[in-house]
Amino acid sequence: MATVAVLGTGLMGAPMARNLAKSGINVRVWNRTKEKAEPLRADGATVAGSPAEAVEGADVVITMLLDGDAVRAAITAAAPGLRARR
Repeated sequence: MATVAVLGTGLMGAPMARNLAKSGINVRVWNRTKEKAEPLRADGATVAGSPAEAVEGADVVITMLLDGDAVRAAITAAAPGLRARR
């Protein structure tokens, strides 16, 4: 089964993560404000404490963040958890 990391669980990211989890995909979520990610636990998502934790071992990484600066910051923080391309 694929593992998908969703970085950013706001207005668009949360529904995306919820739909993925409800379809049986292993989903890990992270949000700068952890409280926004927490409700996704009830839908089967794992809430990560950091971007690196969210992406560790993930097959797919989705970013749904405010702007380029936010994406850059999240991916920079996620980099230690990313694996080499297969």
